[in-house]
Amino acid sequence: MPSKPSFSQRHDLGVLFVALALLAGGVLVHRFLATPPMVPFEKHGLQFERPGGWLPAQLPPVAASPLVQKAAGFGVAPAAPQSTPSDRIHSIYTSPQDARRRIEVRIEERPAYNNLRGALAVQRLGEYGEFYWARHSGKTVLAGRDWLRTEFRYAYKASKGGSPQIAEAVEYAIVNSGRLYVVTLHDSPKTLPSLDALVSRTLRVSTPQNSSEEPKP
Repeated sequence: MPSKPSFSQRHDLGVLFVALALLAGGVLVHRFLATPPMVPFEKHGLQFERPGGWLPAQLPPVAASPLVQKAAGFGVAPAAPQSTPSDRIHSIYTSPQDARRRIEVRIEERPAYNNLRGALAVQRLGEYGEFYWARHSGKTVLAGRDWLRTEFRYAYKASKGGSPQIAEAVEYAIVNSGRLYVVTLHDSPKTLPSLDALVSRTLRVSTPQNSSEEPKP
């Protein structure tokens, strides 16, 4: 006499649905726990969200190369500043767990040189010296605006006596109403994509964009 089918055999479709529901619930819970709480940044028309619990904003370190001081002739810095110092921002937010994990924010006058891509490339070379490697640069659309997105890597030391490490970065830049906005995400090669996904989707510039003032990327 054949044995009586088990409960799972008699209700296999229901068991499958329950298993899928548990799996989906586990994924959502893991995503919630793995995503850090975000806090807003909003200054001079720039808006985005950054992970909470990071160290307070700090000034950037001194440039690694004197080339950055000479870059004004190329147009990295404006020939005639038209805003007060309070309109300029250059600060860095750092994760307490990993010094490579940082968000760098710059707001300043638009470059005098009519080539945003070239002006920013010279500035990065001045900051990171010969230990800088450019990867990819191109336009990306965020919240209906064209941003210049650049990927690069460089050698990084958390302290003077520390060992050098390879850090990667993604830079987002846009000129809007006479100002240059640059948000650079720094991290290790392994975790940069997650930081990029968290921050880039929240990037906004709120003031009206004047295309006649925009340098060519």
